[in-house]
Amino acid sequence: MSEQIFSNSWHIVSGLNVSLLTTVTVQKQHYRGEEWYVLKDSFNNKFFRIKPEAYKFIVRLHTDASVEEIWEEYLSKYPLIAPTQDEVVKLLSQLHLNNLLFFKNKAQSEEVFERYKEQKRKFLKSKVMSFLFIKVPLFNPNRFLDSIHPLTKAIFSRFGFLLWLVMIIYALKIVIDNSSLVSSQVQGMLSPNNLVYLYITLFLLKILHEFGHAMVCKKFGGPVHTLGLMFLVFTPLPYMDASSSWGFRNRWQRVFVGSAGMLVELFIAAVATVIWINTGDGFIHALSFNVMIIGSVSSLIFNANPLLKLDAYYMLSDVLEIPNLAKRANQQFFYFFRKNLFKVANIFPPGRTSKEVFWLNTYAVLSYLYRLLVSLTIMFFVADQIFILGVIVGIMSLFLWVLKPLYSLFNYLLKNPELNQSRAKATLISSIFFASLLIMFMFIPFSNSIRASGVLYAQGFSSVYAPSEGELLKVDVSDGQELKKGDLIVKFINTEMEIEIETLKVNLEETLALELKAQKEISDLEPLKKRVELLKNKIKVLEEKKNDLFVYAEVSGVWISKKIKIRENSFINNGTHLGDIIPQDNFEFIAVVFQEEAYNLFETTLMESSIKVHGSVESTIEIDDIKLIPYKQYMLPSSVLGWLGGGDIKVSQKDPSGRKSMEAFFEIRANVSMAEGNPLLYHHRSGILNIKLADASLLEQFTRYIKQLMQRKYQI
Repeated sequence: MSEQIFSNSWHIVSGLNVSLLTTVTVQKQHYRGEEWYVLKDSFNNKFFRIKPEAYKFIVRLHTDASVEEIWEEYLSKYPLIAPTQDEVVKLLSQLHLNNLLFFKNKAQSEEVFERYKEQKRKFLKSKVMSFLFIKVPLFNPNRFLDSIHPLTKAIFSRFGFLLWLVMIIYALKIVIDNSSLVSSQVQGMLSPNNLVYLYITLFLLKILHEFGHAMVCKKFGGPVHTLGLMFLVFTPLPYMDASSSWGFRNRWQRVFVGSAGMLVELFIAAVATVIWINTGDGFIHALSFNVMIIGSVSSLIFNANPLLKLDAYYMLSDVLEIPNLAKRANQQFFYFFRKNLFKVANIFPPGRTSKEVFWLNTYAVLSYLYRLLVSLTIMFFVADQIFILGVIVGIMSLFLWVLKPLYSLFNYLLKNPELNQSRAKATLISSIFFASLLIMFMFIPFSNSIRASGVLYAQGFSSVYAPSEGELLKVDVSDGQELKKGDLIVKFINTEMEIEIETLKVNLEETLALELKAQKEISDLEPLKKRVELLKNKIKVLEEKKNDLFVYAEVSGVWISKKIKIRENSFINNGTHLGDIIPQDNFEFIAVVFQEEAYNLFETTLMESSIKVHGSVESTIEIDDIKLIPYKQYMLPSSVLGWLGGGDIKVSQKDPSGRKSMEAFFEIRANVSMAEGNPLLYHHRSGILNIKLADASLLEQFTRYIKQLMQRKYQI
């Protein structure tokens, strides 16, 4: 027993005459090999889980005897498993909080549960605080679900699963085979003229998603009494209450109910994929693409993420057999500090096994960090639409995720009775901890630097193009070969050009003969002279082009060409890129920094910097001197720095080159030499330039970041 046998509050509950409500039904369930009883109120669809020892006491309650009489009788018969008075008080209070008890002497019961009225007030406060996630019930779909029960059995059957699996595999193959087409079409999804269709698509998909939950819940005998609208960040979306599945004895049935919505969305997305690939440009093509992307992305990124309290959370809770996963995870995490730091006696961990403790602690940390990230994302999203509303959301998030936990901790330290024997020690430990955090955050200087994405260019590199069209006769060099200026690279032959030159020479000889004959006669020589001049010029131009069929290296360096060798004896068009000659003496690293970071660089005189080149991250190249180009630019030095080229800089979707940045930036240029110890450098290889600034406290760095963010995004 985890409590004292006798309780100071016992005199208040001892005279109550209570029993379970007549609407309460009981089901036995097993979690991790342990037996539990689930109390369900079929009137309000609420559930409450208790251990067998508590259940044996609860079922003995009746209105003809007081709580004290029943407890004393139970204690005399089962002294080893009987609950303590403290446990009885807490159990009755929690049952009352969930509206599962009937009181014969109701008026006398209110004093007992005064402290639990505070819990109700806190519950209402939490509803107000979660104003971004408001639910509005509309009607009861239970009869409709009964009427389509045969359809439900047919859809969610073994044949239905086989059909679902085939469609998913087929759709996945389509997406893989047409990945470039998908990537290009995704770029225009958020265009203003498509946003309305996106929302309509999302709304209709979510209706079918919720019906998936409801139909599977109904398949296993669970009633569904509520269909309504949920306002998610002020955006109305449908929802259904399928919580009756919590009473299913088979955990895999509960998991099936939780996954049904995602299964429906993914199937519809697969069907839409087939329609999309088999239709041409038009409304149906665009609509099916919206369904394909929304149905798959929303399911896999949001509903399939157990760190959010959506479908995957309840599925994970059932798979791990840990009911109330989020609540118990927080309790388990706090238990470590209560037990090991505050030395609270007579407390027991919420996790009953080492494996369960591991899952609870892991979930507590990850879910807090992820929900904090989601709150920040929502804050910026709302601020981008309505700035003042984003500020309000930010204040609410600060209260929910920082100030409220701190208030709860201080309230616990000052008032909780379990610290009566160690309050001074717990307060001292907490004070030292928070004082250390404040000192570290506000006064201790930390390394401060700017990271800028950039690309390497060999200084004096030469790109080689076909100077004329013709058949590639021979490639005299191989990829990676060292070249000297003037070395022959490739030979072309153009038979038509040679024939044309010979023809022009014959015409020139004939014209010269005519000119000579005309000189002996009285005639106008001017037309013949012009023709001679024209033919000579044509021959000269073609001879120059013929000479260009032999391509020589204009600079010394390494010849880089991956594909030209295999094109020997094939026709090459004029202007075709043949390869590059990369000098290996000096390189230039061109990086980009945005305006707020450039401001720090303009104020800094001495900057230590280094480069890490992608593909050689184990080596660091130290840079002695960098130069900041003092004017704004929008065209990136290379497309590899932008989103379309795999970089992290947002670029315009309208620019086919993938180089036009959505934000103004400044260029930083740094000379890089092939010094001893430096890794082998490659032309056009991307990397990161790290510029070290003066050390600063975390508070100073954070404040500067927020100011720069406000200036960049909201011009404040």
